[in-house]
Amino acid sequence: MTDPTANDVGRPCDSGADDVARWCDYCAQLLQATRAFLLGISDKTFSDRPRGAERAGVGTHVRHVLDAYASLLDGAETGSVDYDRRARPARIERDRERAIAAIGTLIERLRKEVSERGDRQLSVRCDEPAPGTAGAASSLARELRFVASHTVHHQALIGELMREMGHPPPEDFGVARSTLRYRASG
Repeated sequence: MTDPTANDVGRPCDSGADDVARWCDYCAQLLQATRAFLLGISDKTFSDRPRGAERAGVGTHVRHVLDAYASLLDGAETGSVDYDRRARPARIERDRERAIAAIGTLIERLRKEVSERGDRQLSVRCDEPAPGTAGAASSLARELRFVASHTVHHQALIGELMREMGHPPPEDFGVARSTLRYRASG
C-alpha cells in the first residue's frame, strides 16, 4: 500500500508559522510545568510505582510524554512521524534528573527547530493495526495539538498517582486550558 500523503509530505500548509509558534509555546509551557513539578518531588516519588499502578508510575508517564515529543520533533524534520517507534528509554523513567534534562532539551528543540518553521504536511503512524500500514495525513500544527493534549492527559494521570501517594500536585496541573477557562467563567 502506498502512502496517500506522499505527494504532500513536507509541503507548507495554510495555517502558517503563527499557528505553529503558538502551539510550540503552549507545548513548552506544558513541559515547563512538568519540569517544575518534577523539581518539587523526590527521586523516590518519581521512580516509585504505587500499589495499583505497578505498570506506570510518575516516571513512566513522564517518559511516555517525552517520547511523543521526541517522535514528533524527529519526524518534523523528515516529514514522517512514527509514534509507534518511540525510543522508550527506561533510564528516563527511573532517573528524575535525566527526565528534567530531557525536558529542557525538548523545549529548546521546540523553540529552535519547530517554532518558526511554519506548518507543513506530515505522514503520521500511530497505533497502526499492522506493520507496513501507511501513515495518515496530518500537519505539524495538528500534531503539536496532539502532543499538547497527550501531555495534559498524562499530567492528569500523574496528578491522580500523586494524590494516591499523599502528594497532591498544583491545582491546575493536568487540567486542559478549556477547562480552566470554563472554571474561571463562573
